[in-house]
Amino acid sequence: MGYQGQITMGILSVSQWCSGHTFFVQQMHLAKKVEPYVVHATFQFAGTEGKRHRFREAKLWIDPPDYYNPPRGVVTYVNDVPADLLHRAATEYNGKLDSSAAHFELVHHQLQQLRNALGVALALGRHLVLPKLMCGIDRVWFPHRGIFPGSQLKLPFQCPVDHVIEIQAFVATRPAYPVLEHSFLENPRTPDTLKNSVKDLTLGVDLTMNATDVQIQTLLKGHENAKVLQFDSLVGQVFAGFEDKTKNDEFQMRLKRATGIWGTAMSRPGHVHYDFFADVAPWKDRHMRSRSKPWSLVGGEQPFPE
Repeated sequence: MGYQGQITMGILSVSQWCSGHTFFVQQMHLAKKVEPYVVHATFQFAGTEGKRHRFREAKLWIDPPDYYNPPRGVVTYVNDVPADLLHRAATEYNGKLDSSAAHFELVHHQLQQLRNALGVALALGRHLVLPKLMCGIDRVWFPHRGIFPGSQLKLPFQCPVDHVIEIQAFVATRPAYPVLEHSFLENPRTPDTLKNSVKDLTLGVDLTMNATDVQIQTLLKGHENAKVLQFDSLVGQVFAGFEDKTKNDEFQMRLKRATGIWGTAMSRPGHVHYDFFADVAPWKDRHMRSRSKPWSLVGGEQPFPE
């Protein structure tokens, strides 16, 4: 009691009166099997668009009806997450920067697939359903040991897309890249006419490796009527880029600027950018640093080691 007995005070359960971390990251309400009363979109990293996307992922955001029925359909794919890599990403980090290498390897393996998927979707004029992304360690603004201090986060975990991608670089920059939340096909607002119109596609059979946008259009021309094109895999060098150089340069620059950061190690405060093109060499990254080998873990804006 407070204020001369006129006010009753108490502590609200963080599993039902949720911050952005307890709901979207720890998913405490699922672990405790309770229904939240309120969700606050804090602890996120991509501004207003990041907040909106998190609510969409949780199916808590209501968009206009046409949002749920893209005119040319969607592209989706099975996100490959190797179990051994997932385990290493969640167990090797000890607070030192170099011990986060497996986490970056895990994220970059998924970003390569996402790069391919986005290229395919753009080539076909379809929307891309983003996958559920997995992270080995949490993202925090200050030095930490793998999880936000005081949290009950279990590693590894399904991380919100803004942990890895600056989603506003896709949806707020013009022309917008048409990406949808991972839960799009599970949303009851998405019509059954779309959900039930699925064409399963096999990499190496229906789609060859190293295909340009024009080649992709030719290879998949017979599937325009399917609302959902679902690929069994998009691992490896699948998308070879756009044949139009101006369009390809724009695509590469957009992706360079679209990655988020991870931070920050106990041993070396600071942040490290993810890279959509971590597997590509030679390459010049978003900081205009040239490298002759695939991506390596370097903090700040130091030159790459040769």
